[in-house]
Order: sequence, then C-alpha cells, then structure tokens
Amino acid sequence: MKKFKKNLKKLFAISVCTTLLTSLIFVNTNAAENNKSSKIAKSETIKSTTHLQNRSIKYRKGKRLSISGESSNSDIATYSTEANGTCGDNVTWELKDGILTISGNGTMDDFVIVKDGNTGQIIESESHPCPWENDKGKIKEVYIKDGVTKVGARAFSDCYSLTKVVIGNSVKSIGEYAFTNDDSLTDLTLGNSVETIEMDALYGISIKTLVLPASIKNLTNYSLLALWDLENIEISGSNLYQSKDGILYADGGKTLFLYPAKRKGEYTIPSNVTKIAEDAFAYSNLTKIVVPDTVTELGDGAFEYNESLETLIFGKGATSIPYCCCYYDRGLKNVTIPEGITTIEDAAFWWCTSLESVTLPTSITKITRPFEKDTKVITQNKNLIRLEDGSFTIGFYVNVAAKEMYKNAFKVLELVNKERRKEGLSDLVMDQSLLETAMLRGFENVIYWSHTRPDGEECFSANSRMMGENIATGQTSPEQVMNAWMNSSGHRANILGSTYKSIGIGCVYIQGTYYWVQCFGTDVDTSVSSSAYTDKDNTRSVLVKKDKEYYNVEIELSSNNLNVGETADISVIWNRSCIKDSGLIIQSSNPSVCEVNGERLIAKNPGTADIIMYYNGYPEAAITKHVTVRAKINDTNSLKTTQKTKTSKTNKTTQKKIAKASIKKLKNKKSKKVIVQINKIKNVNGYQIVYANNKNFKKASTVMTTKTNCTIKKLKKKKTYYIKVRAYKKTASGKKTFGAYSKVVKIKISK
Repeated sequence: MKKFKKNLKKLFAISVCTTLLTSLIFVNTNAAENNKSSKIAKSETIKSTTHLQNRSIKYRKGKRLSISGESSNSDIATYSTEANGTCGDNVTWELKDGILTISGNGTMDDFVIVKDGNTGQIIESESHPCPWENDKGKIKEVYIKDGVTKVGARAFSDCYSLTKVVIGNSVKSIGEYAFTNDDSLTDLTLGNSVETIEMDALYGISIKTLVLPASIKNLTNYSLLALWDLENIEISGSNLYQSKDGILYADGGKTLFLYPAKRKGEYTIPSNVTKIAEDAFAYSNLTKIVVPDTVTELGDGAFEYNESLETLIFGKGATSIPYCCCYYDRGLKNVTIPEGITTIEDAAFWWCTSLESVTLPTSITKITRPFEKDTKVITQNKNLIRLEDGSFTIGFYVNVAAKEMYKNAFKVLELVNKERRKEGLSDLVMDQSLLETAMLRGFENVIYWSHTRPDGEECFSANSRMMGENIATGQTSPEQVMNAWMNSSGHRANILGSTYKSIGIGCVYIQGTYYWVQCFGTDVDTSVSSSAYTDKDNTRSVLVKKDKEYYNVEIELSSNNLNVGETADISVIWNRSCIKDSGLIIQSSNPSVCEVNGERLIAKNPGTADIIMYYNGYPEAAITKHVTVRAKINDTNSLKTTQKTKTSKTNKTTQKKIAKASIKKLKNKKSKKVIVQINKIKNVNGYQIVYANNKNFKKASTVMTTKTNCTIKKLKKKKTYYIKVRAYKKTASGKKTFGAYSKVVKIKISK
C-alpha cells in the first residue's frame, strides 16, 4: 500500500441560500439508508470524523506489513510454479535447492496481486504475481547477477525463510516492497551501482549492519524504515550521504537521516546537526533524546514508534513540532517544549499513553489536536484555549446578551412535523441536548453567521450527535423562517430527512434581529416539551478564534466631533448586532484630549485623538476611530445663533457650488470587496460613500474618501448592496458641507 499522509480533518463545504430579504444556510450530513456509518450527505456538507487515518500501516517487529495488492501464499493456488522461466523482457529466473538466481539484461518486472474487495477472489486480468509466488517460503538465498538493472517491486516480499541476498553491480534501483517482511534476512549485499531504494523495499529485514554504496542518490524516509535489528550504517565516497559513528547523515552532516533502531540508552544529537529527517528515529530503542538548539527543522514522524523513549527535550532552534512527531511513543513521560515553538501539528503526541502532563509555552500560535484528549496540558498563553474534544484554539471569549425564544422554537417544531407528515414521515422529537446546542449556535451566529463556529471549528463540534444543521436570520416569525427553509432544496432536504429522529431548535433575539437554528439528530437522548421552557434573557460566552477571518467587528461612536465637556457613546458591532462586553479594551491615544470611561467618551481639551478598541489579547486586530475635540464657547445662546446663521448661510451658498455626485462604475473583483468609481467633481475636498443592504439605507455604513476610486471591504457574499455618494467641501474651520446624493446604484456580491 502506498503510504501517504492524509488530512486529519475533512473540509466541509458551506452552502448559502438567500431569499429577497432573508438569509439562511444549511448543512446536511444525512446518510443514505444503507451507508449510515459514512455520514455522507445526499446533497450538501459532510460531517467529518477526526482521527488518524493510517499515516502508514506500520507494525512492531514480529508483525508483517500489509501490502496492498498482495496476499498470502495460500491464496495463490490458481498459479503454477516453474523451476525456471522469465521475469522480465530479457530477464530469467531459476529456483534450485532453495537458491533463486536472477539473470539477464535489463529490468525485472514489477509484481502485484489484486483481489476483489467483496469476494476476496484474485482478479487475474489485473494481477501479475511473480512466478515463484507459491514457493516463496522455500527460498533461502537470492542472487541477482550482473546485467540486471532493477529489482522488481514486491519480487521477494514475504520470503520468510530468506537469509541471504546478493545484488549485482549493475542494479540501479530496488523496487518498493521488494524484500518487505523478510524478517529472517540477516545478510544483504548491495551492488556498487544502486542509486534508488524505493519505499519499504527493506521493511522489517533483520540485518545488523547496512552497507550502502557510494552510488546512492535517492533515499526517502520510507526507504530504510523498520530495520529493527540495525546497529550500524556504513557508507563512503558519497557526495549526498555520510556515516559517522554508525549513524547516517546527509547534507554534509547537517541532516541526521537515520539513527540505528537497535541502539539503546540516551542520545544527544550533535550540535552540527540542523535538521532531523522524517522518521529518523522511528522504532528506536532509546530512553532519552536531547535535541540541540542548532536543530531548526524536524521532519514528520521524526521520533515516532519509540516505545522505550521516556524523555524528549526539544531545543530552542526549531519553531514547529511536526505531524506525528512522537506518534505511538507509549513510554514517553517527560517532554520539554521550549519558548520559541510556535506550532504543534496534528497527532504530534497521539498514543503517548504515559504522557500525563505537558506544558505549552506562551509562544504557541498554531495548534489543533496534538495530544490525546485525557492528556493534562498546562498552557502559559491565556489565549490558548482547549476545547471539549481535546483540540485547541487561540482565541478569546465574547459575552453575548440576547433573548432565548423557546416559544418560537417549539412553534417551529410544530411546523416541521406538519411538513414531515405531508410526506408520510415520522415526527421529530425535541431533544434536550440538541435544543441546548441550537440555542448556543444562535448566540454564535450573532458573532459569526456561518456553519463554521467563531472558534474556527465546524458546526458539528458543538454536539457529536448533530448530523445536520440549518441556519437563518432576518425572518421575524416561525412561519416566515419555515417558508424560507422549505423553499430552499438543501434546507428542505434536512427538514424531510428520513434518517432523522430528533431535532434541536434555537431562536435568539437581539436588537431587532432573529437568529434561527435547526440541529438534526438520528437518535433521541432526552425528549422535552414546551411546558418546561419559557422565553428568557440570557448571556452566553462565545469563543472567538484569534483570527481576523472571525474578527468581524466594528466600533462606532455616536459622534466623533465634540466640544469640550461633551460625551459620546461607544458601540461595538459584531456581525449585525451591537454587543456590550466586558472583554473589550478601549483606549484613547491622548487621554488629555478625550478620555474613555467604560462605554462613554468624554471630551476634555481641544485637540485630536484616536479611540482604539480590541479584545483582550488581540491588539493586532485593533480598530481605531478618529475624534476631534473643539474648544467650548461659554455663551451658549450666542453660540447657537452664530452657528445657526453661519451654517445656514454656508450651506445655502455651498449647495449651489457643490455639484451633484455620480457613480461611474461598481466593480466586485476581489473577495467581499467593491470598488466604487466616482465621476470627478472639481473644487471639492472629497466624497462620502453610503452603503447598505436595503433600499431604505437602514443601518447604513459610510466611507469617507478623497479619491475617485474607493474600495469598500468586509461585505457579504450573495448579498445585494445599495450605494450612493455625495461630494463635500471643508470650511475654514474644518467643517464639512455636502452636495446632493447621487443616484442609487446596486450591486450583488458574487466574489
């Protein structure tokens, strides 16, 4: 089986469905009736399972490597064995008295046996077994004569009686799995022309000393894997590989390529080493390994399958601990992860069953699921948060205060079952666990409206029993949201899913907006009725990943032009709703000009300042607003009269001078961005762009620009935006006066 590294997570797609004035999304993981375990969607997103998917099928000594396309000798009864014959275009073989001799000129064939996955029968049209297949157990020695240039793939695998192999000087390549599982093989001679040893060609053989020719050019991490009895490696005269003290190096000694597995005790890697190759210490019998500060790169699986390893000390040179780094190190008790390590990849310490505790430094910036769920992890970075499934995210909590509308939730349940009865389907039961999850997901959608949670995980991480999800926002009643869902094929498929038995429904109301969620399950844990619930105000902590993709937030001031002594309200807008939260840090760049007091801004002295807002621990995503404070005029009545007269006069005059603006063109060339091109107007200082996703410009946003080309960012895909623009001039005092608005132009965000 060709080894490869599969992703730990299946990516899931998000399907977005829109109506004229409402938005809704669904995720469907409903499996076909005959394939429930696969959880494959009929039309939409798949729920992924997170596990290590056979990084490579590796075994400890005494167990054989399973080779795709191979079978045991007993399965090859349909093939006759000859004492001699051909095994390549110009290559022959002869088996006599347990000695197999390969002669001729050119390459040996590659061999394979393919079996039907259902019946187990050999598919003869696709199989090409070696002619000595039935007699592999009788072969004691193999001699490959000069003239042969390649040892065929799988040619001598599972020759369990084979003790000696001599490969001639014309052989340049040894095919994959050529001698796999030949665990009696203790005497191996490689010819002086061998350049390539392919994957698992020598897997599991029992040699103590490996002598590599100077001709070697192509070795991978799998070429010399699982040499359990190996004590020494020798090579001389090679420009690519070197041996010192029986250890194999590359790059002039800078890369430690392979450490002999049989050696025991403690080992400190030499200070001249800068890289440890993939699987370099795989299957080692060492009890302690010290990595020096000079090592800046660690290969995947560098220390995996070290069941004797108890202590591993990483140096300060590397910044990443790679995938499967210490996988299956069941004796590992002590790990030192120093400051400077920023990334720990998936499965790095899986199956390290003796690793009770590990401390993570403050430098960690990327980590998902490197440890077993029950491993105690001490984090020195307060923003590094461990989730219930054992994975990690770097984020912070936002408190969302909203109303949980249980009356609406149970009304939706009635409507769901009404639709299911029309199709002859059984009613869904409101499940307590799924109900709680659905309400939580409603709060999460206030922060980040998507099937991806604000912590960056897929929606199914909220509840392992959830098999499908529908979400919507903007609808004001159960009838309205059900109508929208039933008019969407994907959402309808979830509602009418024949494998579903339970449901959880969430309805969250915040500042005039409803957020609707349906979570579907294939079983029932605890059913609940409407009598047990009443609508209530609640505050939930929502975890937000420290990533600007999920940091969909804006800061708004009720006014950014103040007189001394005046105040302004500070609002923080997440997604579509204003949230007041204790996790905020709001600062003034110049407190002597304006001071921040909670969620209010106090003007103190004339001048300018920037109001800076970010969530605790995420200053790199700070948002700023500019504030101007003017001097206070004592005579209030005089001020009012002067301002009224001056403004009226100025506006009257200016309106005549400022031409009506017009939009030249709108372009949606970049993701979630629109380029607004404005026809230039002479003798103006700039332009104000106003945009909203409704014709009435409710909750509109504005952009001020001095250029005729301006980019509006952070828009939503599949949404239609209405845009208008007007020009402005500045008076001597810096006040803006505006001309008339342009004609409204709309654009749908497709990218």
